[in-house]
Amino acid sequence: MVTSPYQAYARAQATTSTQGELLVLLYRGASRFAAKARLQLRDGDLEGAHNSLMRAQEIVLELVHGLKPNGDPAVDNLCGLHTYIYRILYEANVRKRGELIDQAVGQLRDLLETWERIVMPGRHPEAGRIVSIDRHC
Repeated sequence: MVTSPYQAYARAQATTSTQGELLVLLYRGASRFAAKARLQLRDGDLEGAHNSLMRAQEIVLELVHGLKPNGDPAVDNLCGLHTYIYRILYEANVRKRGELIDQAVGQLRDLLETWERIVMPGRHPEAGRIVSIDRHC
């Protein structure tokens, strides 16, 4: 199987990152796919929007599965928030509603910014991003 340079880079980045950095990568991916779905929906590409929303949903589910609720209110609340975001993405995909995507993207970007500040405290929030995302999609 031939891998592209991008795939090789992504694999290397995932295998050499800390757990915190992996969380940031997951939030970046979910935000990016949801924002991409919003643009695809706007352009009438329903299949592309569906596929992008499915990718975002899969990432959020992965984040939910990693939380393991244990009675700690902070963990349980974070798990509930991720479940809520998943439901918004699911409804956005079923109904093809841009405002629902916008709501999910806003939540994901807030979480991304929080984790970037925790994991990379010395960096400016925008500096570590691989792909710049327009917050006004």
